[in-house]
Amino acid sequence: MSKAKHARTVPHTFQTHPMVRAGESYSGTQGLTYFAGISARTVVSQGLCMHLVRLPPGARATPYMHEIHEMVVYVLRGEVHMWHGDQLEHHAVVRSGEFWHILAGVPQQPFNASRT
Repeated sequence: MSKAKHARTVPHTFQTHPMVRAGESYSGTQGLTYFAGISARTVVSQGLCMHLVRLPPGARATPYMHEIHEMVVYVLRGEVHMWHGDQLEHHAVVRSGEFWHILAGVPQQPFNASRT
């Protein structure tokens, strides 16, 4: 069995593996509140971003895109409508328990259509 080779540009040390605790939050440029997670903002992350975001009923983010990292949406409860594409011309509905993936550089806009 061959061993997989992993490219690493950051030295593997204890200091590069900090613990990020839930509880802190910040307002993102998309108009949503993000709870502390893993990103270049909190750790030495080069292509991974993982946050907990509560999208209140009727909330719609300002259209945005992540230029250097891909994104995965996982819905804990309810559903989220995701418009995506250069003109936000594509639409996906992601329901509770589902994952949805989008490549870096693709414009997107989530919306919570529920009333409760």
